[in-house]
Amino acid sequence: MLVDDPGVADDREGGTSSEVDGSVGAGNEATGGRGAGGTTGNGSGTGGLFGSTGASDGGAGTNAGGMDAGSTSGGAPDGTGGSAGAPAELDCATARPSSSSLDLKYQVDVDDLPLISEIHGDLVLSEGVNRLHRLGCLRHVTGTVTIRYTRNLPTLEGLERLESIAAALTIQNNDTLASMTGLQGLKTVDGPLNISSNLRLADLGGLESLTAARSGIQIENNPVLASLAGLRNLTGTGAVTLKSNPALRNLQGLEGVNQLANLLVFGNAKLESFEGLSALETIHQDLTIGSNAVLTSIDGLSALRAIDQNLMISNNPELTSIDGLSSLERIHYGLEITTNPKLPTCEAEELRVRTGVPEAFVMDNDDSATCL
Repeated sequence: MLVDDPGVADDREGGTSSEVDGSVGAGNEATGGRGAGGTTGNGSGTGGLFGSTGASDGGAGTNAGGMDAGSTSGGAPDGTGGSAGAPAELDCATARPSSSSLDLKYQVDVDDLPLISEIHGDLVLSEGVNRLHRLGCLRHVTGTVTIRYTRNLPTLEGLERLESIAAALTIQNNDTLASMTGLQGLKTVDGPLNISSNLRLADLGGLESLTAARSGIQIENNPVLASLAGLRNLTGTGAVTLKSNPALRNLQGLEGVNQLANLLVFGNAKLESFEGLSALETIHQDLTIGSNAVLTSIDGLSALRAIDQNLMISNNPELTSIDGLSSLERIHYGLEITTNPKLPTCEAEELRVRTGVPEAFVMDNDDSATCL
């Protein structure tokens, strides 16, 4: 990282150095500052059997810990101070923007940072990072934030001042992360929000201030994630993918969303209901509901009136009713309801007629059941 003295640059293998504008606080040594710049990203689409796309995601992350700038005693280099081991309070008046991306793989990389108010680029936190308090003055990131492959990062504490991310937020493959605590100040993510493959993530507590993830949400392969309630103030997003979260029981937390680009709910082994989507009125592309082992109804979709492309409902072995779609008036392109052995075929046929869908494929449901 470069500070005011260009002679203190410390190059790191695999990344470019990062520049922080202005000076750092008194007592924060310039020699030993580290910073690697880099960007990473990924993209994934979800849609349905008719080929429309879903949410995409990109990556970059955030990180902190370390001594208070301006502190010369009383704080350990790992960002703790005093006998109680609490993080030293940061003097954010001395924080300056970073003019380039930061790619931080080890805790020492975080601890050696000057105080940063804004990152003009991407932030990536990975591998050996385990404390984020050194990033406690960070308010804005103009690129992506990616937190991935950390081995011992149980919370995101230290990022409480972070308010906005101009591109994607990706939280992926973190071994010990148990919640989103630390992101209480985050209000907007202008790119997609991707939360996937976090072994111990049980809920999304900490995201309660988030009102917009404008390019969509992808929540996938989180083995103990049981609740989306941390998203309860979300009102604006694009496509939503909820896939292979075996502990998720309902969709509470999405009550503020009234329209989506796509909605894919697939392979959630304990999902019992669509409770939480009571405000959803319009899906501009596809609704896909598939392979949810214990789902018996979709009553939470009672406000849904229009699907502008396709509706697919398939391979839900316990689904007995689609009466939750009683307000649905229009499916613009295609309807596919297949291999739901307990779902009365007559309900699927009634939906086909009522919505006037031009193309329909209904088979391998319960042909013996009757409808009133």
